[in-house]
Amino acid sequence: MRELENKTVVITGATKGIGKAVADRLQKSNTVIRVARHIEDDGVLNFACDVSDGEAVRKLFDRIYAAHGHIDLLLNNVGEGLTGAVEFLDQKYLDEIVKVNLMSVVYCTKAALMHEKQPFKIVNMSSIASLGVQPFRTMYTTTKAAVSAFTVGMRQELYGSDVEVCSITMGDAVTDFGKHHHCNFTSSARYGDRLSRGEEYGEKRTARPVNPKDRRMPINKAAKGICKVLSKKRFGKYTYFIGFKYKALYVVSRFFTMEGVSNIVRMIFE
Repeated sequence: MRELENKTVVITGATKGIGKAVADRLQKSNTVIRVARHIEDDGVLNFACDVSDGEAVRKLFDRIYAAHGHIDLLLNNVGEGLTGAVEFLDQKYLDEIVKVNLMSVVYCTKAALMHEKQPFKIVNMSSIASLGVQPFRTMYTTTKAAVSAFTVGMRQELYGSDVEVCSITMGDAVTDFGKHHHCNFTSSARYGDRLSRGEEYGEKRTARPVNPKDRRMPINKAAKGICKVLSKKRFGKYTYFIGFKYKALYVVSRFFTMEGVSNIVRMIFE
């Protein structure tokens, strides 16, 4: 399958990690508009915006459409993590992760729909974590599950229209994502040592520097898989899984109840 060509693509969170890798890959044959909180804004291909701010997003899309007139695809990629027992997490971080991971998707989707009058696509980045909520990453997995639900809802609302919507579900890739989210490992007797052992488990999975035992997906492979989804003429599924083991995990999860999946995830931290 050929990748996108001669399209205008908007990518949020496009200065690092998955967003940057996808943008770099697509820009060879497309007009790629990079959106990020910290980027040198040139008003053409690079736009500085805090997409967790609804009014800022409205102005952002006013500027994008003034410069380009049309977009073919919106990739809602921006996201952040949050680790810790909910009772000890500051209100600031609880509010922020909901705004960044969920509301940015809502704001950008709404703005694009209000501007665009031609056929286009909307793709939202979800996470394999949404299939089984991990203790002490509750807020992250909750927001990603909400992104998946929002995607299904938009597919239903836009059914029969000229707008294609889907999400992409993937797991850990070799990025600096883990370095850029807030962690609070404050604990108490009710949690025992599960939180500290959960931290150790996470560190093993995201070992640095990258080594042969690193089980995360190489970022170039992840970007290639994502671009393959973006190139589809129509989205026949509400979500596409990147990586064989994550597809397999999804298939396995279909044989268990939510309680069963929760028990399996919890056992990892016991």
